[in-house]
Amino acid sequence: MKIIITRGKTVAFEDLPDCSLALDGYVQGPAIDVEKQKYSFDHHAGCLRLVTKATCAQVLDALILGLDPACMTVYLNDIDADTVLAVWLLKHPNALTNPRVRNLVEDVGNVDAHGPS
Repeated sequence: MKIIITRGKTVAFEDLPDCSLALDGYVQGPAIDVEKQKYSFDHHAGCLRLVTKATCAQVLDALILGLDPACMTVYLNDIDADTVLAVWLLKHPNALTNPRVRNLVEDVGNVDAHGPS
């Protein structure tokens, strides 16, 4: 897995390369193209913020459902607890069943998705 961080950059989902994961605003809005293996895990635009999970929780769900990020490129435009945890999950998918990891994703996800309320 390759990680590219370009602070402040956003791209359209259509411009995201195949075999890519865009995290937390690199692409505005959540989107999935399974055939091209393109994923945007975002909760800032193009969604209902009240019900859309934070990036780390979206990544957790995708991994549980079978996403294999091993050969993908991950794109980020900012670093915060949500994106750091999302990348950690992508690098450690075997940790998904650990209750402490699940609790951390829930806590970080809730704070990030609904903060600073």
